Amino acid sequence: MLGRREYGAHEAERKLHQAGFRRGAIEHALKRAQELRFLDEERFLRSYIDERIRRGWGRIKIEADLRRRGADPFSLEGYPEAFFSIEDDRARASALLERKPIPEHNAFERLVRHLMSKGFSYTVAADAVRSRLASVEYADDADDSV
Repeated sequence: MLGRREYGAHEAERKLHQAGFRRGAIEHALKRAQELRFLDEERFLRSYIDERIRRGWGRIKIEADLRRRGADPFSLEGYPEAFFSIEDDRARASALLERKPIPEHNAFERLVRHLMSKGFSYTVAADAVRSRLASVEYADDADDSV
């Protein structure tokens, strides 16, 4: 199981329980895996957060998913500052918008909702959408003058 990807302790415990292992065997296996550093909560959190950031997820969605998995990102030293900044969030949100067509109706609302579903705050989403819509309007204006 650990050879395929990183797991948090809670998630590994749940998976072993679902596979039918007894509580005592699970506790022993988890303790031993942690002693040998096969199972490392900090490594799991860092790996998970980095991967989700690469996928374009925002902080809110990442934190919610980690809570669902029984992990606490705030246990990481330097979290959230070490992983997230407003500038980086805006850049990632803007990159997501570049791949998304602009809707004909309610563009601002629909694009903000899209970014918020990816886990970005309203402020970051609204800023990125305003910037995207302004660049498109500018490009449309430039096309009109030709």
